[in-house]
Amino acid sequence: MSQSKVDKTRARLASRIQEGAYYEAHQQLRVLAQRYLKAENYEAAIDILFSGAQALLQAGQAGSGADLCVLLVEVYVQGKVACNAESKAEGDGGGHITEGMEEVVLRRGWRRPYYGGDRGGRITEGDRVGHADSTARIFTLMSLIPSEEPSRRKFVKEAVAWSAKHSLYPAGDPELHHLVGTLYSLTDDFSLSEQHLLLGTKSSPDTLAALLYRWYTTSLSPPTPNSPSTPLPATDPAMYLSRALLPYLLLRNLRDATRVHALFTTSLSASHLSHASQEVQSATCDAKVFPDLPLVNFLGLLLLACQRGGADLYRSLRAHYAQHLKEAPAWEDHLEQIADMYFGIRVQRQPNLLDMMGSLFGGGAAGASPQLGAPPPPSADLD
Repeated sequence: MSQSKVDKTRARLASRIQEGAYYEAHQQLRVLAQRYLKAENYEAAIDILFSGAQALLQAGQAGSGADLCVLLVEVYVQGKVACNAESKAEGDGGGHITEGMEEVVLRRGWRRPYYGGDRGGRITEGDRVGHADSTARIFTLMSLIPSEEPSRRKFVKEAVAWSAKHSLYPAGDPELHHLVGTLYSLTDDFSLSEQHLLLGTKSSPDTLAALLYRWYTTSLSPPTPNSPSTPLPATDPAMYLSRALLPYLLLRNLRDATRVHALFTTSLSASHLSHASQEVQSATCDAKVFPDLPLVNFLGLLLLACQRGGADLYRSLRAHYAQHLKEAPAWEDHLEQIADMYFGIRVQRQPNLLDMMGSLFGGGAAGASPQLGAPPPPSADLD
């Protein structure tokens, strides 16, 4: 089908949506998209699905619009649409989310065209699949789906999986992770937000530090029926700081670990929670110490040790805080990995029965589950 016919079809369906014939338009859009997909006319399928999903979402038809969003990603996958720097038409010219774009995200809606093509959302003859619009369309649609729409999570999952397969990042595109994490943070979906921000951009640590501090302060208040997420059953701020600092160290991302630590501890110092702090200065570094928060101090010194210390310093650090570390047993596995990665210290363990059974049958220890403060396993190399 020629582009002119696609344009006419899209305009006709847009009119039906404006008239309130939502169900009819939704079904026709699905049928047309499948027809284009079968004919391997990916450009037409993408054009129809994007414009239709956007129109339905703007008309308040979240379920139907989100359904088309998921189908759009299916077309991306089948059409092998690239997710790379070229495909990001907006931002700062290099595919990065700028402050102005984040303001749009925070407003929860887009009131200007945010895609390539002929600036009206159409793919022109000069465009190719995956060149100008792919990631920008995803950004646009994600910002339009209400947080309470169940299909939004599926759309996010499918979009991240597409970007992981068709970009240079095995864990998914960092810009996409940053946007998703930011969207989840707006509704205090703490655990979902942190998972994406940890794999985001150099802007993500600021959002993540603020999120974790807000999560910590939420844990100090009794939960309410309208609480968006269940607080962690702990009031030690170190348990929240560790959720970013330890994963960043495991990813060898000292830059973002340092940024999160600085922002989080600054918030602690400035809060009304009576956490006194002292500035300790030496010839080699400056540090902030909290006399009543030994585990926060441990994390800060661990970060410094990873940056410039040696094996002896790490052993001394562990020995000095040994009693306090008993309060954070979930950290142990990650600290052992950090000791190996940064200090060449390999811990020899005596295998227990569950470990041996797991190795025999190709799995881990039976009944294993995530614990408080346990970071997700590293899955990408960040600069």
